[in-house]
Amino acid sequence: MLTFLGFAMVITFMYLIMSKRLSALIALIIIPILFALIGGFANQIGPMMLEGISKLAPTGVMLMFAILYFAIMIGVLVFIHELGHFLGARYFGMRVDAFSLGFSPNIFQKKVGD
Repeated sequence: MLTFLGFAMVITFMYLIMSKRLSALIALIIIPILFALIGGFANQIGPMMLEGISKLAPTGVMLMFAILYFAIMIGVLVFIHELGHFLGARYFGMRVDAFSLGFSPNIFQKKVGD
């Protein structure tokens, strides 16, 4: 019975997401609760949810910090790389109109001359 409910839950979830009847976030909340009620686990839903959140929270925090760290490091590396182009051009006497960090709109921009 539980195997059938598990497969039915995944199929229902996929159908509702792919047919755009529910957003992924709402489906991830509603569908497991609905199938837990169908499976007769009504009195255990609360403790199951708390256990799941307590097991999942550290992974979510680590993932968030990993993404943030990656974004900062890529930004720093791109800045250093572009600074090398800027300093090389200045060293060889080339005119540099602008040095900026980021795409439009610029985070930082310095114009020299004109």
